[in-house]
Amino acid sequence: MRVAEAAIIDSVIIFDLARARCLDKLFKVFRVVYVPRAVRREVRFRGRQRRRRDVVRFRERATPCDQHDRTVFDQALATFRRLEPRLSHRGEAEMIAQAKYRGVGLILTQDEDATRFARSMGLDVWGTPRLLRLLLSEEEEL
Repeated sequence: MRVAEAAIIDSVIIFDLARARCLDKLFKVFRVVYVPRAVRREVRFRGRQRRRRDVVRFRERATPCDQHDRTVFDQALATFRRLEPRLSHRGEAEMIAQAKYRGVGLILTQDEDATRFARSMGLDVWGTPRLLRLLLSEEEEL
């Protein structure tokens, strides 16, 4: 059962779903999962985890996405760095800017600042708890 056509994902969600061993199940819910360049740089699976089936299948099916709305990116980055100057925030800023550029109305993140900013831009935001509930209910139906 597909809930949405596409979503753009942040690194924390990738790590959370990998920890729950259900990263590849995102494709039962979304036809396309876009992964921004900065997020791909943040996500580096090591050792055995890198070769796990769910991680391999996610890497094979996830769509890299590098183009974004530069104005939205700059605005998001400035906002995030003003709130938390010690962190990079490139992944969150790229995720929101790419959602606006591609016309994708849904982002997947746990970051509170990114959630507030994305919602102010008219985007829907889902976090790990909502995704896990959805993925687990999907398995129960099968």
